[in-house]
Amino acid sequence: MILKFFAEWCGPCRTMKPLVDEVFPEVVEVDIDTTEGAEIAERYGIRGVPTLIRVDADGEVVNIKVGALTKQQLVDWRVGFESFL
Repeated sequence: MILKFFAEWCGPCRTMKPLVDEVFPEVVEVDIDTTEGAEIAERYGIRGVPTLIRVDADGEVVNIKVGALTKQQLVDWRVGFESFL
């Protein structure tokens, strides 16, 4: 599962959303607004947005990406854990 932490006011978050949806079409994604989902953001130690976190079936963090990413960076990140998809 990929957790996407974002904020409505965040331009890079809005830019990345369709890219993440395109690169990870089959992955379960949970969009979490850091204002409304403050408790969840705190649990994962979110300090900035956008932040993408891959978690395993037990909810354990496998990998984190912070900041705006290009489509190619997302593709490269996907390749790093494609065997888990």
